[in-house]
Amino acid sequence: MKADFVGGRLTFGSDLKERGECFFQFEVRDRTSGQVVWAIAEKRETNPPELSECKGQFPLEYGKAPAGFETSVAPAKLLSGHSYSIDGSNGNPLYGKFLYTVIERIENVE
Repeated sequence: MKADFVGGRLTFGSDLKERGECFFQFEVRDRTSGQVVWAIAEKRETNPPELSECKGQFPLEYGKAPAGFETSVAPAKLLSGHSYSIDGSNGNPLYGKFLYTVIERIENVE
């Protein structure tokens, strides 16, 4: 998994095509505190789901649960300088890490 900024928004995507482009559950955790800062899971009738029924699609925007998903942990404000882990599942483990940094910029113009 990888994190990226797209259109000024934090998004997540699959880094390997062989892992698939879908997911059943997904969470972001602060690696310093261990706190889950956002978690979602697919609403489903059966357990475990069939891979052919995998509905969550990447890219995924932080804080926005796709249709058919439930938010189990509401999105928290991410802290600049903190490292976060990404964990999910599509029948195989999905994982990654990213460092969140806010860059404040001032540009003086005449």
